[in-house]
Amino acid sequence: MTAGAPEEARAQPPVTVDELLRLVHKKAKEVDTSRIAYAFMKMNVRRTRPLVEAARYCLALRELGLPISAPLLSALLQRSYAMTLDMLHNLGDKHVLVFKRGRAYRAHFEWEISPVFLKYYEGKA
Repeated sequence: MTAGAPEEARAQPPVTVDELLRLVHKKAKEVDTSRIAYAFMKMNVRRTRPLVEAARYCLALRELGLPISAPLLSALLQRSYAMTLDMLHNLGDKHVLVFKRGRAYRAHFEWEISPVFLKYYEGKA
């Protein structure tokens, strides 16, 4: 036991996968899709529902400090891994996401949200 640490911090049980998915779904519902559509419009990205949903979950993962990865996004969107990977690559080609180099571990790729997309999403452009 660490001296001075709050009792609640030590007593919290680990988070299950289902709880984590529920937390991300809840956070994704708070993300404003009209701001995503506006950012896509400014970046000349086609505003399809699957791409907007993927961007919505990517923003939710970013806010929670979780990695944006194909397996995690595939579970959240309930799509196949191949389709999710294709979507992430498409968002990367459009400069919505940036691929993290050197983070590929046995088909576990990671992305982060592009500063350009964030600028448009947050209305700073």
